[in-house]
Amino acid sequence: MAYSRIKRRHVEKTVTLRDGSKGKRKETRWYASIMWEGRELGLGSYITKEGAERAVLRAQNNIANGFHPKARDSESVTMNELWQMMLETGVQTGRWRARTVERNTGNYKSHIAPEFGDRDLRSITRADIQQLINKLCGKKAKSKQTNLSPSTVDGVYRQIRHMFNEALDYGFIEKSPIIRIKKPSPSTAEIDCLSIEDTEIVLGVMDVKLSTYFSILAYAGLRAGEGLGLKGKNIDFTNKRMRITNSWSRTCLTEPKTEAGKRSIPMLPILEKRLGSYMKHENIGEEDFLFPSPKSKDKKPYPGLGRQLNKALELAGIRQVTPHSFRHSFATLMIGSGASIVAVSKTMGHKSIKITLDRYSHLFPQDLDEAVSKANKTIESILSDLRDEEEPPDEGPSVPSADDPA
Repeated sequence: MAYSRIKRRHVEKTVTLRDGSKGKRKETRWYASIMWEGRELGLGSYITKEGAERAVLRAQNNIANGFHPKARDSESVTMNELWQMMLETGVQTGRWRARTVERNTGNYKSHIAPEFGDRDLRSITRADIQQLINKLCGKKAKSKQTNLSPSTVDGVYRQIRHMFNEALDYGFIEKSPIIRIKKPSPSTAEIDCLSIEDTEIVLGVMDVKLSTYFSILAYAGLRAGEGLGLKGKNIDFTNKRMRITNSWSRTCLTEPKTEAGKRSIPMLPILEKRLGSYMKHENIGEEDFLFPSPKSKDKKPYPGLGRQLNKALELAGIRQVTPHSFRHSFATLMIGSGASIVAVSKTMGHKSIKITLDRYSHLFPQDLDEAVSKANKTIESILSDLRDEEEPPDEGPSVPSADDPA
């Protein structure tokens, strides 16, 4: 049997972060090689030792059968097989949280599996990937009249790219087909949110539980899952703050995607009053969820609150919006009230200020004009003071003294 070896190395990999910036990530790679025709032949690098061991075994079998060590004709892996392997690994190792499993599973079943599920990974080309992206751009969103958003299409693209990168690391393919794929441009449409007047009209036609829930979204800027994940202990009436530590994702509590998601938000008086009244009426304890399901024996949160919004909007005569629009309304309210971008970013739980700017940049043009006007007044005031210092004081007409000759 041909001599082989596997070496472990720690490397730094350049990655693109969620906010679009570049960063470094340390990871362990396993490098496989084998002696062939008097020289050491590299078999590639892998994210797991098992992947490197499979590459060595495949190379040894190829040599024994008279093939090149890197010959791939003897192995065929479908997209479905790769997905199952990634799903099991992600869950068992804890790399994928419940929310990630839910999102990735939905993307795979709805958009990826119908196109590539039964296909051999090596048969999928760059053109196939581009055709799928083009098709998704014209696909209708579930339960909506609009097409899939650019961010949704981008999410599917990122998942496909990740899958082929994993296939490359496992040694299932020699080269990834994800090369120069053209994606839809990010949407430049302004966010859809409600005014305070429309918000209060909608809240007015809701029952106490529903109106309190959407008051939290509208006057604290919480995400829908963060609102459902609130317990009595998260509401601090003494210090007038709301502490966000978890989010509810269908069946369980999950931690925020980033550390910025864990935050403490000051409560507006209107929200403090409504929460205090609601919690007293419902007898909410420290460990009780604020919005339990009426059908749940263990009093888990009630995801159906979001689905009741459309009925309330129709009853109130307000255009259709999503629960996330109430969160946008709060951000708009903060910016319009003069809050700094840093304060908005921290309150909304954004990972970086860039995310806040990208999402709410359309709110700033009129603020920019005002800022320039204020800056100009400041400059004129400083220049005026400088001119006063340079000019000698006016002493008035001179008066002859008594010693001066007449």
